[in-house]
Amino acid sequence: MISITNKINHLLGTITIKGKNCDLIVSQYISGIRVKDNEVGLAINVNQENQQYIEEINKKIREIITQIPEVKKVNIVLTREQNYSNSHSEKQKVILPEIKKIIAIASGKGGVGKSTTAVNLALALSKIGYKVGLADADIYGPSIPTMLGIEEKPEIKDQKMIPIIKYGIKTMSLGYLAPKDSAVIWRGPMSVKALHQVLYGTNWEELDYLIIDMPPGTGDIHLSLAENYRIDGIIIVSTPQITALADVARAINMYQKMHIPIIGCVENMSYFIDQHTGSKSYIFGQDGVKNLAYKLNLKMLAEISLDMKIRIMSDLGKSSLEDDKIAKIYLNLAKQVIVAIS
Repeated sequence: MISITNKINHLLGTITIKGKNCDLIVSQYISGIRVKDNEVGLAINVNQENQQYIEEINKKIREIITQIPEVKKVNIVLTREQNYSNSHSEKQKVILPEIKKIIAIASGKGGVGKSTTAVNLALALSKIGYKVGLADADIYGPSIPTMLGIEEKPEIKDQKMIPIIKYGIKTMSLGYLAPKDSAVIWRGPMSVKALHQVLYGTNWEELDYLIIDMPPGTGDIHLSLAENYRIDGIIIVSTPQITALADVARAINMYQKMHIPIIGCVENMSYFIDQHTGSKSYIFGQDGVKNLAYKLNLKMLAEISLDMKIRIMSDLGKSSLEDDKIAKIYLNLAKQVIVAIS
C-alpha cells in the first residue's frame, strides 16, 4: 500500500513552477511535510522567485492534495529561510590545519547507503595512496564501528582521542565510546558537542582527506558542521526512489544556501543484476538520481548496483574492496572526487 506521504510527494512532483522547468519537489520550495491523523502540514519557502505567485502555489497544492481520499485537512505554513552570505559562511570557522581536504557524505534521507559510500570511498582513497581519515557524525546511529569491525575504545593522549586505524584509514566514531546497543538520547546542543568532540577532539595528525559520514536529515548537526567547519565538498547519496529524492532535494538546497560546494551525486542501490541471466532489475526505480542531478546541474559520480557482496562484507566488518569488481567501482569514484576538489 502506498503511504500518504508517498502520494503527496508524487502529486507535488506534478506541479510545475512558472518560469522554471522543474516541479515543486525539485525546485525545493517545499521545506517540510508532516502527516498526522489524516491531516497534512506543509512548509513552503518564500523567496524572491516565488513570492509573487505564492497564493497560486498554495491553491494548486490544496486542490491536488485534497484529491487523496485519506486526507481530511491541509495546513500550509509559509517560511522564510535565513540568508547565508559568503562572508557569514566563512567567518569563525574551526580550523583543522593538519587536514588538507574535508568531504562530507550526505543525503537528507536515511537508509540510502551514506555509510557504505563513506567507508568505501575512504578505503579507495587510501588504496590509491592518500592519508585518509573517516569521522562518523551520525551521533544517534553510528554505523562505522560495525562496518569496519571495530570494538575497542580509542586511547586518550594530551586530552585528545587517538583515532583507531583499520585497513589503513584513521577512524573516529561516537560508537567507539557508547555502550553497545545503548540508545543515545540527546537534544540538539549535546549532539553538536559530540560532533565537535569527534572532529576537533581527535588527533588526526596529517591527513590528505577526512571523510565525514553525515546523519540523515537537515538538523542541528548539519547546520553546525556547515557553519563551523571548512567543508571542501559534499557528496550526495540516494537511491533512485521518489520518496528518497524529495528529502535529498531539500538537503541539496540547504547546502547550496550555505555556500558549500556539492561535488556530485551517487545513486546507490541503482539496480540489481541477476546472476544467472545478467539482466538488470530497477527495484527502487530507474534514473531517479540522474534526473535530479540533471535538473539541478549537478554531476553524476556513480551508479552503484544493489550487490549482496557489499552488504555481507559490511556486516562482517571487512573491506568490500577485497573484491576486485567492487574495488573498481569505488576507485573510479575516488578518482573523480580527487579531480573535482583538486
